[in-house]
Amino acid sequence: MKSLGNILIFVLILIVIVFLTVVVLGVKIAGAMMAWVVGLVLFIVIVGGILYLVGRNRRRRTE
Repeated sequence: MKSLGNILIFVLILIVIVFLTVVVLGVKIAGAMMAWVVGLVLFIVIVGGILYLVGRNRRRRTE
């Protein structure tokens, strides 16, 4: 259970870093007004992809 907590902390830190990076990229791509929209969309796509892969790996282990 302790390793699960460490993994969750690592994932949260990674998500924060990715979110900040995505917002900076959004500013460069779309300008300041659209930065949050672009950043939010990219953030949802990245986090959704990570969650999908984690869920798929868990399902594969249980089969």
